[in-house]
Amino acid sequence: MRVANSSSLTKRPGFFARLKENLGELIKGDDFGFEGDRRLRDYAVGGAAVGAVAGAFVGAKHGFDSHSQNAIEEYNSTESVVHNRLDGYRYSRIPDYRTECETIGYGENATEHCTTELEGWWHNYSPRIDRTTVDTYEVPRYRHTEFWEPLKGGLLGAVGGGLLGVGAGAMLAVARNVIVEDDFGSPPSKPELPPLRSAAVRDFAGTAAIGGGVLGAGIGGYLGYQAGTVESGQEQVFTRHYSEPVLQREYLGDIPDDWYEWNWSGIGWPSGDRGFSHGRERVYRNNPVYQPDGSVTYRPASKTYETARYGPIGGAIVGGATGAVVGLAAGTALGIANKFLEESKLTG
Repeated sequence: MRVANSSSLTKRPGFFARLKENLGELIKGDDFGFEGDRRLRDYAVGGAAVGAVAGAFVGAKHGFDSHSQNAIEEYNSTESVVHNRLDGYRYSRIPDYRTECETIGYGENATEHCTTELEGWWHNYSPRIDRTTVDTYEVPRYRHTEFWEPLKGGLLGAVGGGLLGVGAGAMLAVARNVIVEDDFGSPPSKPELPPLRSAAVRDFAGTAAIGGGVLGAGIGGYLGYQAGTVESGQEQVFTRHYSEPVLQREYLGDIPDDWYEWNWSGIGWPSGDRGFSHGRERVYRNNPVYQPDGSVTYRPASKTYETARYGPIGGAIVGGATGAVVGLAAGTALGIANKFLEESKLTG
């Protein structure tokens, strides 16, 4: 009769179980921060999570309000016609070092010994261009009258709220440690949860984080889809005609080519040996074409504008990603709140 190996009967936890456990450990945070931090880590993380959720909500709401007031505004942008001339070059010499390391000794007595040597110098040249404005012309443009929209508002609100929340949580922890003292005149230490209750807190935090992320992705994707639908409904497509300058590629002159100088002397002084070099580098730029009377030559041009910043699909993708992060933050805040509640039962 064949007896199965006991190790083969032990089922490895699935991906979801491992993810829940790892997230729960991060949120519970017993193995993170520094000893005696007096809840600084918990308050800072919790504050960041609450701030991110609140900021995303406020930002998205403000974005939807602005969205409904948005309009497309046309205007003319004045552009310059520039004539380029070569006005010498910029030069830099960059030392080139080589570091070699070797291990000396064995086992616990092994040490790494490194030596650095100067191999040579890179001599680099870049053109100095004098740009002279010789004329101006106008190009039709458009802009949205409202800067805020739901996706931008939710994302920036979450980031800003999270940063404010970190600071607020840290200051709250410091104030608590100063005001509340134990019988020995020291800030209260964090109570130790029993193993079973600690595992329950960890599992709750991990489940809340995953559930919040999934729920947030769904809500954010839906809101992003709605925002994209509104954006598409406001879209305008128009073609504008104007005149643009005729440009041609023009040779301006030469500058020295980059080259490498070896440190043949071995004492760190330039030897003057050009090493490998390729002579001169030709410099080209686009310059305007001129009429016989010296005026700039223009030609007819046209451009078609589509004013929608994103559509329903793009909005759903960005909104879902943002919502997932915000939902994860909400689950984190809930996990930390549950940890505080369980710990208060030990001290209450």
